[in-house]
Amino acid sequence: MGFPSVSKFLVDQPNTKQVLFFGSVVLYPILFYVLHSKIGNAVIFLSAFPVFIAAYAYGIKYGLIASLLALPINYLFVSMSGVDGLEELKMTRFIGLHILILVGSLMLGYSCLMQRRLKTEVKRRKEVEKRLKHLAHYDQLTEVANRHYGDELMQQMLQKAKLENTRFIIIFIDLNDFKKLNDQYGHHIGDLALQVVANQLKTCVGDEGVIVRNGGDEFLVLLEPNDSFELVEEVVGTIQRVFSRPVFLEDYIVHLSLSYGMASYPDDADNLEELIRKADNQMYIFKEQKKPRVEL
Repeated sequence: MGFPSVSKFLVDQPNTKQVLFFGSVVLYPILFYVLHSKIGNAVIFLSAFPVFIAAYAYGIKYGLIASLLALPINYLFVSMSGVDGLEELKMTRFIGLHILILVGSLMLGYSCLMQRRLKTEVKRRKEVEKRLKHLAHYDQLTEVANRHYGDELMQQMLQKAKLENTRFIIIFIDLNDFKKLNDQYGHHIGDLALQVVANQLKTCVGDEGVIVRNGGDEFLVLLEPNDSFELVEEVVGTIQRVFSRPVFLEDYIVHLSLSYGMASYPDDADNLEELIRKADNQMYIFKEQKKPRVEL
């Protein structure tokens, strides 16, 4: 495992930036007095460290301010060092060194600015990509998988079942009397009802399966059960219990009832189209059986 780059370390660790900056500010005058007599005006380069850190860590503005402050501060330090220091001072070299420090701080500040902009742009693009992927895969109203993404998932689950010689089950679910619900309470309540159905189905299935909105008031539950069918029985039983209770849709108390049918690979079909068709047929048989019969 490699060490992180210095630039990433400085930018991504705010505490580290502060420690480096203030540490260099404190150490600079100490080193100035210790080294000035040995290396002369070259000690001015020491002031570049807090300036460069300020520019890289905090941006062009602070780097510019720090580099401009470095000139009078360094002149003050040279003056405080005594007559010998002033005699050694050559203004052209002194100013030239500070111009180099200024240019360096501007370059580092610009680099910091570009890195921050790049980081922000990368983050924005990832968020946009994530949002677009979500819009492409999930139904906007119910937040479950849409039929396009559901087809992909079903193909993957079916192929897995074929390769591993296991079962794959589709439960086809329809919300009963959805048109009557819309006519009686309005489309807004109908949309709320679909959201409630989707959320309750997700709760019933949990992590054991996937919910797909097939379109309109139809949903698909995709399961990969073991051979004993215990998972299917548990999920269906939970769905029946949950939807036996009324729900509140704004100011209305509504009973939401479902009709469902299921088909299993490999027992009922070996391809996706046939599985969906058989599950759909089973659902309509279930719906017809639940309809009240009028005695003549």
